[in-house]
Amino acid sequence: MKLQDLPIQIYSQSPLSFSLESLNPYIDKETIEKNYNYHYREYVDNLNIIIQELNLENVSLTQIFETDNKYSKDLLNNAGGYYNYSLLWKIITPNCGGDLSTELMSEIDKSFNSFEQFKNEFEKAALAIIGSGWAWLVIDSHNNLKIVSTKNEENPLMRSLNIEGTPIIAINMWERMYYLKYNNDKKQYVSNFWSLLNWKTIDEIYKNIIWSKYL
Repeated sequence: MKLQDLPIQIYSQSPLSFSLESLNPYIDKETIEKNYNYHYREYVDNLNIIIQELNLENVSLTQIFETDNKYSKDLLNNAGGYYNYSLLWKIITPNCGGDLSTELMSEIDKSFNSFEQFKNEFEKAALAIIGSGWAWLVIDSHNNLKIVSTKNEENPLMRSLNIEGTPIIAINMWERMYYLKYNNDKKQYVSNFWSLLNWKTIDEIYKNIIWSKYL
């Protein structure tokens, strides 16, 4: 099956809330353009094809991730790539967006003792990734925050990984996200990541996860 032959497009690229060049000096225009217009788009296109080849139009990504041992690596790689990038585009912004809410700051302090300690542990997890992958801040079923990492396009929602947590922050540690700007200086890339975070959006994601447990 070819993309142009699909009767419908189930998944689409999340629109960027910023221009391609606006994340400078932290991420260059070429990197955003390549990751958004090529890699992200490829995941979306492939996911649409596989979903309809397998007649999974009525199965949500959440359901796929919760039963990931049933599905092929090809489906999971593209579903993961779509989900991971979609979250990333949502939480970064040209101007570090807003302050942490009292609630989220309190949970960070409770889980990591301080915001600085949280940053240190997050950066350490990101830099410890060998090859390609993502580092995450997730909230578990008991509303505890924890830092985890995954390989390639895996994510914490995939049940077989036994991570148990819903992501609220993600950093892309694939080389394609930093090599044009930083070459091999991953440490500087990770350090600059904090200057891109939209804390208002992150706080909304956090609160939505909390409240969804009571609906």
